Amino acid sequence: MRSVVDQNLQGEGGSLLIFMPGVGEISRLCGDLARYGGAGLHVLALHGALPAHEQNRVFAPPSSRSAVKVIVATNVAETSITIPDCTVVIDTARTKQVGGKQECLILRTC
Repeated sequence: MRSVVDQNLQGEGGSLLIFMPGVGEISRLCGDLARYGGAGLHVLALHGALPAHEQNRVFAPPSSRSAVKVIVATNVAETSITIPDCTVVIDTARTKQVGGKQECLILRTC
């Protein structure tokens, strides 16, 4: 993940959109990216549990002209939104599914 972020930091701008399987994974990755990138990254989470005003922040430009906007979202965003300045999409190909007799949560790579 770091190499993709580094490449975009050196590129021509635009934002990165990263799909993760759930809110926990989104929170962890946002924290890791914020620590790694410092002021060079404008890291935003996007999922259904966030209030609308926080979700709408993904459409605004980054807080600094030199910062790269990184949006970490659930895969629901794949079919429901378009982020105009997005130039790189990373899909981890992981989903969370409830199934089986015990109704357990399964994390799988498709």
